[in-house]
Amino acid sequence: MTAKEQILERIHNIPTLPTVYTTVSKAMEDPYITNEKIAEIISADQSSSFKILRVANSPLFGFRGKIDTISQAILYLGHNEVKNILFTVSLLKIMPGSKILSALKPVDLWAHSISVGVISRIIGGEIKDKKIENYFLAGILHDFGKLLFIEYLSKEYAEALEIAQKNKIEISAVEADKFGITHAELGAKLAEKWKLPEIIINTLKNHHKGTSDLPSQENLVAAVHIGDIASRLLSLGYSGNPVIKKPVNTVWRKLFLPEDFFSNNRKKIILEYEHIFKMLMIN
Repeated sequence: MTAKEQILERIHNIPTLPTVYTTVSKAMEDPYITNEKIAEIISADQSSSFKILRVANSPLFGFRGKIDTISQAILYLGHNEVKNILFTVSLLKIMPGSKILSALKPVDLWAHSISVGVISRIIGGEIKDKKIENYFLAGILHDFGKLLFIEYLSKEYAEALEIAQKNKIEISAVEADKFGITHAELGAKLAEKWKLPEIIINTLKNHHKGTSDLPSQENLVAAVHIGDIASRLLSLGYSGNPVIKKPVNTVWRKLFLPEDFFSNNRKKIILEYEHIFKMLMIN
């Protein structure tokens, strides 16, 4: 069995998402469901409710008042935003984490991923995308394939990280050569298993090149591409990638971001990242 076949087989053993998330997702498919009923389902899981409220009160999500209840979070942020925050909280409960590599610790990778979620969300707000609720989740998930490599092919992935570091080449290139699949492709495969929206799957698959074949999804892919690079430039967490490239010029221009966007938003990015990281990683 090849390394690619091994890792893809292991995906089938990844736990399903916690019941609270799947129940909420199913409930939201009902056009007559009330916010109160959704809040009741979420509130039954006290741990998830606590984290959702702490994250929802971040300025990142744009509400200037104080959100005290899950019902208020749903009212002010909307169904999809709350569902995506719940997904992130649920993911932290089931994420692989038994294997730790000296070259790439899961907590450092999560720090990087959370920062990309924050930066992507800020970009989504800047360009006023109507589907802004997808930006935070796509950023959070963009490198999830690396966690799978660490968990299920830890020795081989440690070797891949060493090759990338020694030769100063992108980890994706080493993954493709060594495993026949990259972390971006692997993450997309898992997203398919979890039946996440196509726009999220496509973004995970294409975040390194920054472009999509589907025009309706290009802004999100571009934002995560830029957010990934910005996170590494700001040294927020660590992604295991020793190479930091400039964003693809066409991607930057596509979003019409001003040249001083990051210099103007640097403090905001760091403060929001620190807040969200603390809220998500707290037990």
